[in-house]
Amino acid sequence: MLPADRADDKAALRYFAGLDPAGAPRWSEREADSQPLFNQPCLGEMSVSWDPRLGRWLMLYNCGAPRSQIVMRSAMQPWGPWSAPQVLFDPERDGGFCEYINPGPLRMVAQPVGRVCAARGDPHVPDAVGDAYGPYLLAGAGKVSADGRGSDVYFLMSTWNPYTVVLMRATLSLPPGS
Repeated sequence: MLPADRADDKAALRYFAGLDPAGAPRWSEREADSQPLFNQPCLGEMSVSWDPRLGRWLMLYNCGAPRSQIVMRSAMQPWGPWSAPQVLFDPERDGGFCEYINPGPLRMVAQPVGRVCAARGDPHVPDAVGDAYGPYLLAGAGKVSADGRGSDVYFLMSTWNPYTVVLMRATLSLPPGS
């Protein structure tokens, strides 16, 4: 945690040190006291933002090997508890290899009958397989979803081969009763 008005003051940085017996967060000046928010075997670049439509903190990060997925978690408080991970974007499942990312020459990508994918990649390294990473939430850019029951959130997703940034939208909604 770092107060916005002290962003240049490293001495103001505080680390989440777990919860006290009453469930309130504890903060420490010492990084050695820090505690994980959740157990996650892989965690790449991440971003966290408050979504007022859902009344939740959202966390996006990339995870996966050899192919990255963009994963989301949510929580009522920034210190948790955080939800189980949910895959928000999978290049294979969501057409990323056809639309945004070079699948490489040896990878066959299943496409609907009649659909032809244009090559997407750096012409200097046409055989290099691309991937997705760095999902950065655009705080304040969201809106109420078309059905009125959720939130359209926007985030930037970086890719390599081609090396670019893609504007993404995801529609999120809360399960009934949550």
